[in-house]
Formats: sequence, C-alpha cells, structure tokens
Amino acid sequence: MDEGLNVPHVGISEAQVNINWESVFDVIPDVISILDREYRLRRINKTMADRLGVTPGNAIGRACYEIVHNAAAPPSFCPFSKMLEDGREHSVEIFEPNLRGHFIVSVSPLYDDAGQVIGAVHVARDITLRKEAEQALLEANRGLEQRVAERTAELAKKTKSLEEVNMTLRVLLEYRERDRKETQESIIDNIKIKVLPYLNRMRKFGLTKELNDYISMIENDLKDIVSPFIRGLADKSLGISPAQIRVAEMVRSGMTNKEIANCLHISEGTVRSHRQVLRKKLGLTNNKANLRAYLQSIQ
Repeated sequence: MDEGLNVPHVGISEAQVNINWESVFDVIPDVISILDREYRLRRINKTMADRLGVTPGNAIGRACYEIVHNAAAPPSFCPFSKMLEDGREHSVEIFEPNLRGHFIVSVSPLYDDAGQVIGAVHVARDITLRKEAEQALLEANRGLEQRVAERTAELAKKTKSLEEVNMTLRVLLEYRERDRKETQESIIDNIKIKVLPYLNRMRKFGLTKELNDYISMIENDLKDIVSPFIRGLADKSLGISPAQIRVAEMVRSGMTNKEIANCLHISEGTVRSHRQVLRKKLGLTNNKANLRAYLQSIQ
C-alpha cells in the first residue's frame, strides 16, 4: 500500500529525547523535583532552582526539607512522609518563605519494576495571587461587616432617639390636652358663675324687647358653649358646622323636621340635608341606626 510513496524516515535519538524532556521539565512554571525514599533531591527544574537561589548541582543529593525549609527533619505536614506510609498521592496547602509564596504541594509515588515505591514526583503550584485575592476579599467582607455593624448601631441610636422624642411628644400632648380641658372647665365655670347670673339681672331693668331678645340670644349661645352635648359633639373633630350642631341639638330634643325648619327659618329639605350630613360625619352608615338615640348617647 505504501509502495510509490516517498515518506522520509524521521529518527530521534535517545539523547535527543532526554534533551527534549529536560527542556520541558525546565520550562514548567510549577516548582518540580524528583525525590528518592530518603527525601534526597534527585532532580529539580529551573523554576525551583530560581526560587531557592541555588544551582541544580548544589541541590542534588541533599534532603528536600534542608533545601526548602531550612530544617533538620521533615515538617509535620510533609505530604511525602504520608506517601511513604501508605503509597498514595497526597497534597497540602502551605506558605513557604524560602519559595516566597503560598503553594499547593502534591506528591505522586514512583515505582520500580517490582511495584515498590522508590521515590516521588514533588510538585508545588504557586497560589499566591489566589491567596492574596482571597485575603483581599476577606478584608473587604470584614470592612463591609464593620460598616454594616456601624450603620446598625447608628440606626439603633437614631431609633432610640426617635423613641425618646416620641415619648417626649406624647407627654407634651398629654399636658396640652390636660391644660386644654382645665382651661375649658375654667371658662365654663366662669360663664356659669360670672356671666349668666348678670344676664338674668339685666332682664329686671325693664329693657326693650329687642334688648331682651339679644340677651336671650347671648344666653342661649353661652349655654351652648357650656353644654356637655355641644362639647361632646365638637370634640369629635369631624368638621360639624355650627348650623349642623344646632340641628343636632334639636333632633336630640325630639323636634320634628318641620319644627326645626320653622324654628331656624329654613326649609325642611335643608333640615333633611343636615341630618344626612350628620349621619355621615358621625359614621351612622346603617340606615336602621337612630340619629336621635345616638345623639342622646353623646355626653
């Protein structure tokens, strides 16, 4: 099948294979070494030599823990020691000052033809940038947590301050309401004691009918002011007008729409309109609710 094809034969010598392998070994950026069972370095790549500041010739034959860790014995975390115990791969994450960084160190066993462990490939991968990024993220999270804690404390302080302000306002409002009631009671007492008696005395002076009518009007208005019903109706703050209050008082006394209209000189339709507005403002949405009975319940 291959007859007629002029394919040149490419031959690679054993020496060339070794040279190529060593070239690859030296350009790998990981720190790589080959160890025997006695922890001795049998070969190191250029990256490891450069990291340690040594030449391969000065490192070969020396214990890895002596070269890498400046120690007289393997460190407790040594993955190679664990591999010698169980013949399995092991890895560990460390910080090594002599290699100037953080590394993930892994070892893979090497076997002879009989299947016995004779050493291992020792690889240290530089993860310094990753660790620095993790540390930066950790510090950023700590800073964020600190700011959140400060903000939470600030909000708690403001909340407490607002609660104190609200409490102060409630106390002030209570004082104001008490003062208002005391002032109102004082005015009512003064009207009853100092004003109404003088109006009654004025009638004895034989005044004209017009003056007596004015006195009666003043007296009625003052009685409205001191009336518990009028005060109770006004205290509801529902926007009930004076005209509606007069209609409410007449409804409460049992007067009909016609009687109210004649008394106030308005139409019955206006009286009915006042009654509807009163029911709405007093919340009597149920048509069966009796307006007069409700008004009589107001004290």
